[in-house]
Amino acid sequence: MRAKFTCHYKNSGDLQTVVLHPVMPDPDDAENSSFWNATPSGQITITVSNPQAFNFFELGEEFYVDFTHAKQAD
Repeated sequence: MRAKFTCHYKNSGDLQTVVLHPVMPDPDDAENSSFWNATPSGQITITVSNPQAFNFFELGEEFYVDFTHAKQAD
């Protein structure tokens, strides 16, 4: 399953935190509107200890988030 989120917050204090929210609907962006219809609310909060990974996230940038079962059914 795929979702689309926007980076809304970054904190580079002692613990580097990134917060992502689902993309908002946009009449000029059918993809964002479609994702918003499937996931209109939510939040992903992560603490990142790797500076390169933390710098990967830029405020306002959009990211696809893929959810895959870690353990496949036999």
